[in-house]
Amino acid sequence: MGKGSVLISVIMSTFREPADYLRLAIESVLNQTFSNFEFLIAIDDPDNCEHVRIMQEYVKKDPRIIWYVNKENLGLPKSLNELISRSKGKYIARMDADDISLPERFEKQVQYLESNKKVGILGAQVYKMNEDGEIYGSVRLPSSEKCIKIYIENGVMPICHPSWLVRKEVYKILKGYRNVPYLEDFDFVLRAFKNGVVIANLSEPLLKYRIHSHKYKISSSKAYAQYISTKLCHKQFKKGEFSDIAGKSHSKFGEKLYNLANYFFTKSMDYRSQHKLMPTLFFFLLSFISPARAEFNLRIMKAKFNCYLAGK
Repeated sequence: MGKGSVLISVIMSTFREPADYLRLAIESVLNQTFSNFEFLIAIDDPDNCEHVRIMQEYVKKDPRIIWYVNKENLGLPKSLNELISRSKGKYIARMDADDISLPERFEKQVQYLESNKKVGILGAQVYKMNEDGEIYGSVRLPSSEKCIKIYIENGVMPICHPSWLVRKEVYKILKGYRNVPYLEDFDFVLRAFKNGVVIANLSEPLLKYRIHSHKYKISSSKAYAQYISTKLCHKQFKKGEFSDIAGKSHSKFGEKLYNLANYFFTKSMDYRSQHKLMPTLFFFLLSFISPARAEFNLRIMKAKFNCYLAGK
């Protein structure tokens, strides 16, 4: 790296996240123990004057922030691709506008990637956080290469998107994110894995992931579309041929049933985080009311069981 160059380009696209969430997300990046980064932020809602005011405030405090407003709502994949095209770092760090990075996240991830040249995408374990910023559990992600492979082969996402640090050449090889409905991250992981990119997770939590926030309320209504995208992307992965899947139609009744089942599943995982066995089992069983959600549950269970048998 030359003099004055940055090692990490942090990319974050905002939409309509609450102002206090956005501020906490920004400050968690600016307060990292590792300081050699640029912070690229795109406002993907041209009419969001509140986000503009927040950016104007923070850019005066820290010159590492580079921000702009998209001329129109591009959607997350296209907005992220634009940010990547403007980046200058060796590594690309993802960040969402309602999550919180722990202070040593970048330092520990850079240290790992600098010492493990074969790894192209690195994530971490994450805490689950509610609307008030309270940690109430964690998301258990595979930390061994063998188990990550098992997850991918079963069509289960093995890494948390806003936690990852990626070598920029990986984005160049894959030509960025594809416009896959609500699943640009898993599609990217599948294509990366198919291209021989090694994926890893650190074994410690380095991000607070806001499950029941504004983000969750948006994504939960699109859960079925995400499920359909998962099935289609994984089918393409097994065939080794990736093609456009945008705009695929699906059953409205199946969507309503899946979203209800997805709500029950999320409740189950919440109670599991609180170590409450009976409500965990009750809501988990209710999540099987949707055949699609039941199929997804079984894939998750199969992946976890195979990892258990593998001793990972």
